[in-house]
Amino acid sequence: MAVQLVVKAGAHARRNCVTRAVVPWKGSLPKSVSMKSASETVVCAQVESQTEDSLSVVWVVPAMLAGETETWTLHVADEKTPEEVVCAQETDDQLSLKVTGTEVGRYQYGSKWARPFLYPLLAPKGLRPTRGFPVVEGIADEDHDHPHHKSVWVAHGDVNGTDNWSEHTGHGATRHLGFNKIISGSVFGGFSSSNEWLTGDEKKILSESREVLLYNTSNDERLLDFAITFHATEGDVKFGDTKEGGLLSVRVRGSMNGKREGLITNANGALTESETWGHRAAWCDYSGPADGLLCGIAVFDNEANPLFPTYWHVRDYGLMTANPFALSAYKNDKTLDGSWTLPAGKTATFRYRILIHLGNCSEGRVAEKYQDYANAPRVDVVSGA
Repeated sequence: MAVQLVVKAGAHARRNCVTRAVVPWKGSLPKSVSMKSASETVVCAQVESQTEDSLSVVWVVPAMLAGETETWTLHVADEKTPEEVVCAQETDDQLSLKVTGTEVGRYQYGSKWARPFLYPLLAPKGLRPTRGFPVVEGIADEDHDHPHHKSVWVAHGDVNGTDNWSEHTGHGATRHLGFNKIISGSVFGGFSSSNEWLTGDEKKILSESREVLLYNTSNDERLLDFAITFHATEGDVKFGDTKEGGLLSVRVRGSMNGKREGLITNANGALTESETWGHRAAWCDYSGPADGLLCGIAVFDNEANPLFPTYWHVRDYGLMTANPFALSAYKNDKTLDGSWTLPAGKTATFRYRILIHLGNCSEGRVAEKYQDYANAPRVDVVSGA
């Protein structure tokens, strides 16, 4: 019997919505899977994981109205479907992420850098929303401040007293140890990697596992999921109260920053640095002109994260970072302590989604796309294999 699933849009309209379901399954892993709707729409699907009696399947629902319900049927085939999202190492220190043959991002993890980062990270139409300096020199209209702000990265300025944010004398570092998995597929591709965070004299502070997935959603957006897992392998890990940090950070290009023609917007409707810096919000977006067109990049917080919703260290000069640990700076009160401790032997995962969109925040449907992330469609299995 084929597996049938009922997808319920819920209170929100959906368009190109990443959807997951756990379906009953016995036997070997199918070579390929697809989904067919009651209206005869057929889309590729991809197995995310398998247990003895189930598969976790991911596909993209093209469109649903708010309140709509639609039945989908899972189909399996013996022939492998084309890999539309390809993740591959192209040099010994760079990994490329492509959708339908077009490069979207490049993960830079070489030892010459203080910590791994994504650059370039491209919007549709090849637009570049993030800063190239200091990775690439000589780009017009680029600001040359804060050389540790490298496009999209993970860091914090006080980890058991070590500065793993800046590149000042004695700074800490994040060392890439290797890839656990590199994935290509019809719906998503990406990687998981192992890192260690080090003091300035290269003593280990903690272990970190990082997963980045890129989805094949539509031609007018790019969608990436991040999972950053900290392992307190060396004892308690204290993320100290400092604004100099952020567990997922973005530096936009000069033409997009708020001092020029860019605009910061958050989930509460606040605009500009003066309304968004040091405030909690479920998401934050930075949009502005890039190569003659308008585009933007948004970061979504996840309600399962510790300290959700995060505070934002977001500046008119182009920085946007999810930093929940800087309470004393945000409130300008040194008696407050925003630090957070991961006890020895424990792990904690921080998840985020990045949406890169055309147009401004409204035109990019950022608020709607956040609902796909925070309040995904409900999926019920109505018949099994």
